[in-house]
Amino acid sequence: MKKLNQNGISILEGLISSGLAVMTIYVSVSMYNVYNRQENNIELTTTIFQLRQNLIALVSNQDSWDKSVVLNSTDGITSISCLIPPVPTGDPPPYSGFTPRRCRNLLDTADAITLYDPTGDVMFSAAPTAGFTKHGQPCNGFSSTGNDSCPINVKIGWTAACSDPDPATSECVNTQSLISVTFTYMPKSTMNQLAFNAASFSFKDQPRIVLSAKDTPMTACARSGQFYLPVLPPEFIDSGAPGPEGCVPFSIFDNPA
Repeated sequence: MKKLNQNGISILEGLISSGLAVMTIYVSVSMYNVYNRQENNIELTTTIFQLRQNLIALVSNQDSWDKSVVLNSTDGITSISCLIPPVPTGDPPPYSGFTPRRCRNLLDTADAITLYDPTGDVMFSAAPTAGFTKHGQPCNGFSSTGNDSCPINVKIGWTAACSDPDPATSECVNTQSLISVTFTYMPKSTMNQLAFNAASFSFKDQPRIVLSAKDTPMTACARSGQFYLPVLPPEFIDSGAPGPEGCVPFSIFDNPA
């Protein structure tokens, strides 16, 4: 004979009811956590996508880029000062004492730079602790060990490249500015660690002129002193493969196979 409590429910039935209640609460909490993580992931993706778009817009804007070149030179990034046009002397035309600046071919290295808007305000800082919140607001306190209040870091690198640098000086006649961007997401707490790959928004050694979407592959190659030919005809195969932008040097046409 089973024992009944004052409400007419057996101990076994009470245990089953309690177990079902606990399971229902557990499932509800789990579903809420999954939903919350998905929502946070969408918010983070949207934030980093917007930061990336803003960054590309600043790099593409000539006034912003000119200001960034000058201020980074002032801040001690001497390599980028080669992009500043020299001030000619004498009565035009022609100028006397005019010596064009030459950037060195620095394809294997990249200097961390700060991006400024046309008025000179910092938009993306090269400082190691500079970062952004999950909502895209600038913050200071990014750390490689994690910081929930400042978990996003954006590093921007600049380097000069040319197809045919001077063998003696490595100087470029036609300089191409290459931009690299690295996004890092580093929260502190476990609850903020999301299934998110910030590196998928990063890119390396992209020509600045191409990022502006105002250039064609043909003119991009021409600016670097090369020819756009993404697929080589069979007679030119031995001359080497095209570069990542589909550019090949004009010298391959000198001695076809």
